[in-house]
Amino acid sequence: MRVCRPGGVWFLGEQVAYSGRLPSHVPERSDRRYRRAVETFLRLGRFDVEKSAAFLDWLVVEALPDAPQVSTLDTQMTAWFLENRVTRPNTVRLDALTTKAERRLEHLLHKKISARLSAQHKRYLDGLLVTGQAASPFAMLDRSPNGASVKAVQDVVARLDVVRGIGLNQGIINDIHPNHVATFARRAASEDA
Repeated sequence: MRVCRPGGVWFLGEQVAYSGRLPSHVPERSDRRYRRAVETFLRLGRFDVEKSAAFLDWLVVEALPDAPQVSTLDTQMTAWFLENRVTRPNTVRLDALTTKAERRLEHLLHKKISARLSAQHKRYLDGLLVTGQAASPFAMLDRSPNGASVKAVQDVVARLDVVRGIGLNQGIINDIHPNHVATFARRAASEDA
């Protein structure tokens, strides 16, 4: 199999085994130069603006909606870079791109859920967020029951009646991964606390 000329193989072999000064017949070159030479030889593309945009779109549309574990997401990203024949960016840039894609997905999911609400639903939900007392009615819905008394059970039933009064369709979030729903719930709880 002739992938590289014999002189090139000898040269690379000498570079790997040799730790001292380079021989006089070997030009001084930086690691970046060698890395680019290997990328060119393997026909790997650069992770430029166009590839970055394609990667973000792929994350939002295909990878993140399933809410994968970190290791699974890393494996999927590696497969994407191999399939698209581009070099993988450094960890800081990759983390920033992933965070940006997560925010974009959350925005799309929010718009998707909001589009399923009627104007009446939205008015009722907005009314739950109005803070006229110590806490909003929405915060009162999230309270834990106070013991096992009759009063505590009546309080829980009253809160359930408020939720039922909204009249939301039970399937409003069926096609959204439970981890994303839990993220929205945690954020709503912390914003209203």
